[in-house]
Amino acid sequence: MYITNVHPAYHEKLALQLQEDLIREEEESNKKQEAKKAKAHDKKRKANEAKALKKAEEDAKLRALEEEKKRKAEEEAQKRKAAEEEKQRKKAEERRKAQEAEEQKRLRELEQEEARLKEEARKRLEREEARRRADAEKEAEREQRQQQ
Repeated sequence: MYITNVHPAYHEKLALQLQEDLIREEEESNKKQEAKKAKAHDKKRKANEAKALKKAEEDAKLRALEEEKKRKAEEEAQKRKAAEEEKQRKKAEERRKAQEAEEQKRLRELEQEEARLKEEARKRLEREEARRRADAEKEAEREQRQQQ
């Protein structure tokens, strides 16, 4: 594609210009491809970062849920332990009260038995005394009869 009636240096200049244009177009094309690759790489990096962030958030939520679950389990265990301790304390208190009541009952029974024995002894003494008086009266009567 030579233009006729033109100086041959012009053809060389034109050829150089075409070559420069081709080189420039190729460089621009390369730059566009590099930019496109960089953009795709950037997009992929951002997607990976978003994915990593989402995973980190999910992991944090899971950890928080697990910690909450663990805390609740510990609270429940403490409540059960406290309830068991309270139950044991009440049981011990009931046993102590029952033991005290049994002791008081036994003391009352002993006191009643002692009072009954004292009463029996007193009555026996009274009967003995009454019998002695009766014997003494009979003896006095007999002596009176003998003296008469």
